Amino acid sequence: LACARSIAAELHSTTVAVLPGAHSSDAPRVLHAHGADRVIVLGDAGLEEYATEPFTSALSAAIIAGSPFAVIAPFSARGRDYAPRVAARLGLGLTGDFVALEVRGADSDDPDLLWLKPALAGSVLAPVIAHTTPSMGTLRPGSFPVAAVRDEGHAQIGLAELEQRRPVEGELLQRLRAVARSELE
Repeated sequence: LACARSIAAELHSTTVAVLPGAHSSDAPRVLHAHGADRVIVLGDAGLEEYATEPFTSALSAAIIAGSPFAVIAPFSARGRDYAPRVAARLGLGLTGDFVALEVRGADSDDPDLLWLKPALAGSVLAPVIAHTTPSMGTLRPGSFPVAAVRDEGHAQIGLAELEQRRPVEGELLQRLRAVARSELE
């Protein structure tokens, strides 16, 4: 979240965390304390344990509903499993294993996000610009210092409850849009 906060500040935007599956009621508070301004909890029983297809479908729908500028996934076994599938499903660019971000033209109507990743055996950082919105990247662990834990304020929490059966993407998208609308009211 420290990485997301850094670019959100430059873009005068907010940081949103998506929390798939049933988690302790403390998880959204912890995400807020570490940098999320808003947390969307995907409360489908099918997301309690990790499985590629349900996570891919749920996160794809959350991205469509939220229209973010960028999506940052962990460079973990799970992140490397679902992130390319989400990117392919939505026709988005994906930069794997990035270690830094830069924003060009933050005050313009069309800013560019540069994903910096190691190249030439780590001797240089190569900038990658995705020409899709959102663009996606998987963040190499330890690349950003952990941000100070914050106490102030409360996270805006949206809950998307899904039925027990596996919904088709259109149904999930409609439910997530309903949650987003209710948060704006």
